[in-house]
Amino acid sequence: MVTTMNHLVINPDHIHSINIFKDSTAILKFGDAGKYGTIIIYSKDHTTLLRVDKILNEYNISNEEKKLRICINKTLMENPQLILIEKSEIERVEVTTDRHWINIEDANSCEKFINIVIRTKDKNGL
Repeated sequence: MVTTMNHLVINPDHIHSINIFKDSTAILKFGDAGKYGTIIIYSKDHTTLLRVDKILNEYNISNEEKKLRICINKTLMENPQLILIEKSEIERVEVTTDRHWINIEDANSCEKFINIVIRTKDKNGL
């Protein structure tokens, strides 16, 4: 499954191995897509990775709401089709108007968003 590091959420404990390809090796293996390097992450057995469409279905988001823009922990995702999240890392999925604003002129917007809330570790790492 192809994604970017900004769109991937996986518990490090569920990673089996990682291969890194860079320079000419990445280009040979992956063509133009590898020109900046490529990281292959192999997950452990029984790790379920979900794309955004599966997440929205699992959390019973209505067809009308599925048209809304997508946030992860209140941060707008520019390319939601790249979202790849380990199922056990999802705390909840909600429709909200609350998100982190990049442009101050957007701060008064009443636009609704789908917010995928990802589990966060507390200060003790739990």
